[in-house]
Amino acid sequence: RRIITNLGALDVNWTYSDTNGNIGYQLGAPVPQRDYTNTFTRLEAENPANHWKGYYPLDRTPHMVNPQEGWLASCNNQIVSEEWPYEIAGFYDPYRIVRIDELLKQDAKFTRYEMLRMQLDWVSISARRWKSLMRDGAEKLDMPNLADTIVRWDGVMFKHGKLPGLFALWWEFLAHPIFDDDLEDNWRLGQIIQEEVLTNNVETIIDNLNTPEAQETLKDISKI
Repeated sequence: RRIITNLGALDVNWTYSDTNGNIGYQLGAPVPQRDYTNTFTRLEAENPANHWKGYYPLDRTPHMVNPQEGWLASCNNQIVSEEWPYEIAGFYDPYRIVRIDELLKQDAKFTRYEMLRMQLDWVSISARRWKSLMRDGAEKLDMPNLADTIVRWDGVMFKHGKLPGLFALWWEFLAHPIFDDDLEDNWRLGQIIQEEVLTNNVETIIDNLNTPEAQETLKDISKI
């Protein structure tokens, strides 16, 4: 742990296992101590309040050894719980870790072929989560058969399937009705916060500024 946390600003999640059955995890990058939570925009360097206070010591950095679950996984997800004493800033994708959790809870031991199947898994947790909103769009467009098909879809992203392609296209362009009134031609830049806007139903962003006579909702924008 001491070695890999002294490699500098190499933001890597390290995992460990040995022949005795021990497993472990350590965040590789040093974590600065800050008195502020705004880590995404430029701050004035002249202000001492914006300066780092050094780095957290090793024992206060994210790590784990031999967890009760019997397994460890790291895949660009938030690596600490809400009870962690300080913020680990960043943008995190929860879907891969959710699917990994589902798969690893299916059994206590796995063959190499079962592990291979997991590596090649095509289930999209994102599709499973947001397909109901896509169904709303189909209903808004008076396409009941498509809406019913979407409801019954299991979220498997087969490369030759029509629904996987439709979902990928719909999700890509869903950012347009959400952000084009604010960002105009740069509406794609909003995709980085699209998930958060939808999850929290941020009405001030979802509502179209160009239609003051109407209040757009999630269902309204779903029919792209």
